[in-house]
Amino acid sequence: MMIRLIRSVLILMLLVGVVSCAGEPDEVRIVGAIDAMELALETHQPGDFMDHVSEDFAAGRGGLDRRQLHSTLVGLMVRNENISITRTSDTVALHGDRATVVTRAIVLGGAGLFPERSEQLEIESHWQKVDGDWLCFGARWDD
Repeated sequence: MMIRLIRSVLILMLLVGVVSCAGEPDEVRIVGAIDAMELALETHQPGDFMDHVSEDFAAGRGGLDRRQLHSTLVGLMVRNENISITRTSDTVALHGDRATVVTRAIVLGGAGLFPERSEQLEIESHWQKVDGDWLCFGARWDD
């Protein structure tokens, strides 16, 4: 009897989880992707960051492509043993299956207990829904 009750509760929890994820507004899903990208940077997982970047990504003034972005992230992680990001705001504007997000953040980096580098950034990123997932296909930021 107890095993059946536990199994029923687990199945119910799974169903609630699936339904709640499917019903999340697009804005929440996009900010969730940005949260995951932030965590990937802070934990030195460039592949996890790139999971949210489309194959046709282009960014910055020099037209940074997806491969170059990955290389840039790896270099950033090599130079900074510790990376800390504090986002101060995310503004999401939806346009059907596309979105524009303006993020303001303070980024700290370095090797010791105290940050050696600090930068305040405003990043405008462009997103597209692909097979139900939101992927970043472009970005620009103030240097």
